[in-house]
Amino acid sequence: MGDGGSLLLGFLLATASLVGSTKTPTLLAMSVPLVALGLPIFESTFSFIRRAIKGQSPFRPDRRHLHHRLLDVGLDQRRVVIGLQFMTALLGMNAIMLAQAGQRVIFLNVVLLIAGLILLIENLQYLEKKRLAEAEQMAGASLLATPPAATPPPPSTPGAPLAASTTSPGEA
Repeated sequence: MGDGGSLLLGFLLATASLVGSTKTPTLLAMSVPLVALGLPIFESTFSFIRRAIKGQSPFRPDRRHLHHRLLDVGLDQRRVVIGLQFMTALLGMNAIMLAQAGQRVIFLNVVLLIAGLILLIENLQYLEKKRLAEAEQMAGASLLATPPAATPPPPSTPGAPLAASTTSPGEA
């Protein structure tokens, strides 16, 4: 997304928050855009916190983002994109439903969404550890399955007669 797209998105979110705050309570007005953009917001926040806990710069790139983890688990790029788009669409529909719900439903829904995203991240960690263990097991099995290298013949001792040729002088 370029500068124009991000400025437009920010403008639309600000407008939605202002329009929503005049008609509904503030919590509801602020939760609708947050839920609609829940996946990128959660991913950015989670990455920032993860890097800060490890003592790394929060702006340093890594391969621990959700899409990288899904690729590392074994999904192809097409399935990862479709899955993330599906999750974003579900969050968008959820935001539309929240705009018409009561405050208790909103709070419960946001808590469940956050718990679901945390469970997704934990499951991805489990799948990554399982994949790494399988890769190590396969590497260990391939090391055991390779035959040992052929041992070279012992060196001949100096002064020992050379082995006789099996071909007769007339055949050569």
